[in-house]
Amino acid sequence: MEENQKEENQETQTEAIPETDKTQESSKDMMMNKYLWVVGLLVVLGLGYYLIKGRTPAPVTTEVTTEETATVPEEKNLVLVSDYTAGKTATVASVLLENPGYVMIHEDVSGKPGAIIGTSALLPAGESSDVVVNLKRASKEGEVLYAMLHRDDGDGKFQATTDLPLMDSQGNVVVMSFTID
Repeated sequence: MEENQKEENQETQTEAIPETDKTQESSKDMMMNKYLWVVGLLVVLGLGYYLIKGRTPAPVTTEVTTEETATVPEEKNLVLVSDYTAGKTATVASVLLENPGYVMIHEDVSGKPGAIIGTSALLPAGESSDVVVNLKRASKEGEVLYAMLHRDDGDGKFQATTDLPLMDSQGNVVVMSFTID
């Protein structure tokens, strides 16, 4: 009888060992599945974040029109003109000068500034508004003209050969085209 009990105990112990191994393997599989789910979730979240935050925004452009206000760059010399009616004067909305200078009104020649048809009085350094420029001839409806800034050479009188056009911070002539209504 004792031998039967020993045999039964041994059989029970042998049978218990495989069940424990199965339980441990099943537990390992469950842990591995959880681990893979967590890693997968982190990968998906990271990819989503990268796609959303990694995009570069489209460049913003601002078109200046007479009816809208535009952000003005940090320039030391600047001219802004709005369209106006035909006549013997042109009014420049705003002028910003680092040093004293002039506003010249130029004719259009093939899409570029041509001959000077108007000269402002000498303007002080700083900002000037509603600058009136007398024209040598009356402007015509539909005509394109250019307002260009020129520096004063120090004598207080405009001379085209010595009072040269002003440049912006990028080395371009400070000029703005406008159309006569």
